[in-house]
Amino acid sequence: KLFLDRASEVTTQVVVQAARWSNMATTEAKVTKALQNRQKLSRFNVNLTRMNTGNDGPKAIAKAVTSGLVLKNICLSTNGITEDGCPFLATALKRNGVLEVLDLEDNEIKTGIKHLVEALDHNEALVDLSVAKNGLGDGGAQKVAELLKCRTVLKKVNLRGNCITEAGVRHLANALPHNDQLLGFDVSDNGLKDGGAMALAETLPQSSLADLNIYGNGIGSLGLEQLAKALPASRLVNLDLCMNAVRDEGAKSLSTALREEACTLKVLVISNCDIGESGVRDLAAALLQNTSLTELYLGGNEFGDAGVLPLADALCSNRSLEGLSLRQCGLTHIGAAALGVALPHMRGLQWLGLERNSMGDEGVRALATGLGVNQSLKSLNINRQQEPGQVGEQGGIDLAAGLAANSTLQCLHAGRNRLGNLGASALAEAMMSHPSMQELHIPKIFHKDDVCDEGLVVMKFAEMLSTNKTLKKVYMNGNPMWSWGADTFAETVQSKQTLHTLDIANCYIGYSGVDVLGNMLASHKALCVLFLGRNGLGNTGVQVIAQALLKNQQGNDCGLQELDLSGNEFDDQGAEHLAKVMPSCLNLVMLNLDDNGITNQGAAKLADAVRKMGKGRIGELGLMANPIFHDGFRVLKAAAWSIPTLPKIRLDPPEETMAAASEAKALAAAAAAATAAAAGAAAGAAGSAFG
Repeated sequence: KLFLDRASEVTTQVVVQAARWSNMATTEAKVTKALQNRQKLSRFNVNLTRMNTGNDGPKAIAKAVTSGLVLKNICLSTNGITEDGCPFLATALKRNGVLEVLDLEDNEIKTGIKHLVEALDHNEALVDLSVAKNGLGDGGAQKVAELLKCRTVLKKVNLRGNCITEAGVRHLANALPHNDQLLGFDVSDNGLKDGGAMALAETLPQSSLADLNIYGNGIGSLGLEQLAKALPASRLVNLDLCMNAVRDEGAKSLSTALREEACTLKVLVISNCDIGESGVRDLAAALLQNTSLTELYLGGNEFGDAGVLPLADALCSNRSLEGLSLRQCGLTHIGAAALGVALPHMRGLQWLGLERNSMGDEGVRALATGLGVNQSLKSLNINRQQEPGQVGEQGGIDLAAGLAANSTLQCLHAGRNRLGNLGASALAEAMMSHPSMQELHIPKIFHKDDVCDEGLVVMKFAEMLSTNKTLKKVYMNGNPMWSWGADTFAETVQSKQTLHTLDIANCYIGYSGVDVLGNMLASHKALCVLFLGRNGLGNTGVQVIAQALLKNQQGNDCGLQELDLSGNEFDDQGAEHLAKVMPSCLNLVMLNLDDNGITNQGAAKLADAVRKMGKGRIGELGLMANPIFHDGFRVLKAAAWSIPTLPKIRLDPPEETMAAASEAKALAAAAAAATAAAAGAAAGAAGSAFG
């Protein structure tokens, strides 16, 4: 799901009438048919995420269950379900006593939660309940608390983003000791404040909780103090306190708890918590004694070099901490030097995140020196170092020297720095013989203001790929490769059948450089994920890729599973080329066509292809930011409903597409008018001057 991590997901709670979608009369009929088809499958799960069913979804499920359908997993997240749909869902829950997972995230059930709680009283199997982002408020929290008391098999409950305050969380906290099976509890993004944290602290030692998420709740030092006191007596393993006002006082309280031998905490997230130098010193002192903590997230706390120094000292002695995030903490070359000196003595640390700091070349040199001796670190992230401490050519050269002496690193993030010709070339040479590197992330390593010979660097990285024996994932997006560089690179990749993921999006390849890419794709059966977005391929380039994809998918070999062609300036003609080959793609599960020029005509071709692909094939089709209006929206949704596995087709709502089109048209008209006015004024001035 890599490209979906980048795509901005636009959701809608508009329930589109089924008359627009297909020949069936209602959305309820669609869901009913989908459930009938699903009844033929061996797994008793139904996933209707983002299918815009509205209350017709619960209504159809209720009828199906009444008719004998047995379900163990129901997912209805982001469907516009309101209080009125809850009685239908309650009917289904009462008759379906084996339900194990119920996901209703991001709907508007509000007071309808009472119907669900009453119905679940008849269920002895539910272990996972998510009603996040449903506007439950304190009243809904009280109803969930009642459920926790009587349904003692529940293992995970998600109440994120429900406007719950101290009053509501008190009901929930009081229910926790009554359930000895509950392991995960998420009440993040609410309004618990200090009072809510104190309420949780009171009952935490009597609960079975292992995972507590209270991210973004406005909790301050008073609430943190009580929570910290409860930690040694609790069973908590993971605690997320991100985006709370922990500050130095709260960090001190947490460090006291971490020193306790009885503390079982393994993962502590205190990112963006306004922790300063004093707080980090206390946490570092705790690491000298603590033996349970394996991951510590301190990103977004601007404690600077003064805070890093004691951490570096502590890591020389600590053997249990495996991961440390210091993202955007204000580090300079001074803090990086301290970490570099400590690296040879670190025996437990396996990943280190230092992105978005200002270490500069001097800081990278110190890290590289330590990296050459360290034998435990497996992942290092120095992405996007900020001015005035950006990493330049010399930093790339020194990093390469450290890698040449290192034998354990498996993943390196060094992108969005100004490595230039020499730094990038040195890095490529170091990678040629590295014995353990599996992932290399180097997006945008050239700056627009630098004079670089991209061709030389492309040749170096092509040579690196042909020589390295361990690399499986390479991310090079945003580095100018041009058509001639793509030829060299693709020929090399074609012979490297161990490569799993390749990201060469936004590399200025163009349709003239796509032929060799097509040959690479046609013959590379081991490649599973390919990013080609924003390369200006156009209809001609997409046709080449489509034909190559057809060859790639033939036979019993693995073949490509995910393909990103977003932002490639093709229209319905390109969509038709892809639609022709899609039914023959046996392994393709994700296709991203976002941000192109596909209209209703192309949407119809793609919808037909989705139908022909049948169940268990395409899982995700991205078509956001395309000028697809109501008719195209209708046929695509109808195609999704026609397949039992209900593939997710990502579309902007037609109303938003029309609004965007109208806005673009208005802006174009305004620009044209301004240009005409300027031309008229210039002509008038010229006429006056001539006169």
